[in-house]
Amino acid sequence: PKDQKTGYEAVFIAGELRSEKPVGMQDGTEIIVENLFFNLPARKKFLKSDITEYKHILQTFINYAAAFPDISFTLRHNKKTIFNLKPSILEKRLNEVFNLPIEDNFLKIEKDLPFKLTLFLAKPDIVEKIQKLNLIFVNKRPVRSPTIFSAIKTAMHTYIPEKLSPSFFVFLEIDPSLYDVNIHPRKEEIKFVNQEIVFRFIENSVRETLRQAKGLSFRATATIQIKNSLSQPTAPQQTPKTKTDFKQPQYPLPKPSFGKSFEPK
Repeated sequence: PKDQKTGYEAVFIAGELRSEKPVGMQDGTEIIVENLFFNLPARKKFLKSDITEYKHILQTFINYAAAFPDISFTLRHNKKTIFNLKPSILEKRLNEVFNLPIEDNFLKIEKDLPFKLTLFLAKPDIVEKIQKLNLIFVNKRPVRSPTIFSAIKTAMHTYIPEKLSPSFFVFLEIDPSLYDVNIHPRKEEIKFVNQEIVFRFIENSVRETLRQAKGLSFRATATIQIKNSLSQPTAPQQTPKTKTDFKQPQYPLPKPSFGKSFEPK
């Protein structure tokens, strides 16, 4: 606790408490895990390559860092600091984690009723560049939600080609009794008690924002900007692409395990 002058250290080995003592430390909690499989060598055989396991760790780090921007996070790999994130506001944290100029290339949507929603939606002219960057957090839990994904794609169908998926960050706060996390063995996917209410809430929020935004192109124009797309007969022959400041992340961002594009059948 912040009102105490010292912290407390407890050392566990193979599940047994081996030592405990007061220590000097900063506010917060520090957890160190070393030699994870020393007494379970059989489990170690199921590990994948070093780069694959690192990507799993990186994805987990990204999920928590994005969900809790008010907490500091540091990630080190092979004695190299990959991230050193200080407490910040949500937009700045997303900028730091994904190397994306959120304010310039994303539309921000905020709603308080009937649920609290913060949604960052990639503008149509950069969707092709950041495909499958779809992260959904419900009560700060990273999840997959076919309802949310379908609602956003339905709202954007006149702005992007059918073959493309929208890119977004969704942060939804809702009464836990209104959704079920037990439909997936690892609780990665959720199902809402009333899918229709959530679907319409998300869809209408996105439609309203797109309608009010300035300078957005409809799909007839967007299809010309994508190679090998079929042009609409009434569209102009050439439409210059809109320039953005988007840059690919400088680190090897793995394919999101929770937020990948998910199109329900």
